[in-house]
Amino acid sequence: MFQKLMIFLLMLTTPNIFCETIFSLDLTGQEINQNNSINKKNASFSEVGTSLSITQTTPGFMNLELFVASAGQINPTEDITFSISSTQTRSSAGDLDIFYALLDSSDISTGIFIVDEGNVANFRLEDMTGTTFNGNRNNFDARNDQGISAPLHNFGEQGLLESTFVFSGGDVTINTSFNGVSVSQFTVANPIDLTSDLRFVLGLNDIGENFTVDNLSINLFTNTVPEPSTYLAIIVGLLFFGLSRRKSRK
Repeated sequence: MFQKLMIFLLMLTTPNIFCETIFSLDLTGQEINQNNSINKKNASFSEVGTSLSITQTTPGFMNLELFVASAGQINPTEDITFSISSTQTRSSAGDLDIFYALLDSSDISTGIFIVDEGNVANFRLEDMTGTTFNGNRNNFDARNDQGISAPLHNFGEQGLLESTFVFSGGDVTINTSFNGVSVSQFTVANPIDLTSDLRFVLGLNDIGENFTVDNLSINLFTNTVPEPSTYLAIIVGLLFFGLSRRKSRK
């Protein structure tokens, strides 16, 4: 009976240690193209194997849009993590400027803008956290150059881009890596309303820009910090469970 009580106690307390998933999606490029919940616009889209080829047809606008949270779904007092990763291939040797962002219901954004300014090899990363998006990257007047230069996406090269946004205490910390190598980390004040509808957007900046995306992973979750009483209950439960098991063997 005592052992059953301890197991029940552990079942009640242990889930509080883990993160609560708000949104999770893992899709190949082909699945992105075929998914009706993802809004695809301002570009031509074609499947290349499992990848999705995107060619911009309207300057400065988003190409993929996906709702990731509903109003009231997030408790703003909790730490929140939003993560994005995708396998990308630079499909053309010309200019290529890509942005990823998280928008609230007022179109206020936090995100990153990877700019090459026509240079095939070297990029810089800009903070897109700030003003109203309105679907157009050029509307940002609060962008801050993060001052990095990285050999991202030479023509035909495939790479894994990963960005993590951690919202905590009124700030957002953005970590970005390419092929497992960190290229940027910075913290800015969080301008978006986490209690509103939230959506993820991806886009290219200029007409004719083209790249392929595959294995897109988007995750939004709370970072639940257990109360001290939770830790104590687990420790006491494990100790008593271990002692009871030891006695039963004698």
